Amino acid sequence: MTDNTEYDLMVKVECGQVTTRDVGRLVKEELLSQASQDCDPSQVVKLLTSLRVVWLLDGMEEPAPEAIHLLRFIIDKFSDKHLVVVTCQHHYINEVRTQVQNKRVCEITLQGLNMKGVHSLLKHLLQNKQLYSRFIEDAKVLNVDVVK
Repeated sequence: MTDNTEYDLMVKVECGQVTTRDVGRLVKEELLSQASQDCDPSQVVKLLTSLRVVWLLDGMEEPAPEAIHLLRFIIDKFSDKHLVVVTCQHHYINEVRTQVQNKRVCEITLQGLNMKGVHSLLKHLLQNKQLYSRFIEDAKVLNVDVVK
């Protein structure tokens, strides 16, 4: 991310809870049901294509079978304008690598960071204090553990 980049939406997906390979259906029925209630799943995908989205796919090491297919779809369909953040335990990283071949990847291994360290890392990665603040606010709304 660069200083002038902003994202329109942050979507957190708990990989162990994924029940569909269909991104439109997942967003419409499970993640943003209120915001997308008047759209069908194909309209949701079209809308997502027009937005700049941060996808947080959390817990990829213990996914429902559909989560890997969902990652592949997101990478193939949206990767030009979207940022995909995948969290997983170290032993599962090779599976994630196979899904993101030929894509620009930054791999980070976090070990023993306290919350202050996590915040410092996020500030560095996002390289924009305003965007970082927006990310933290979105994380609070989504109940992401990054914020204490």
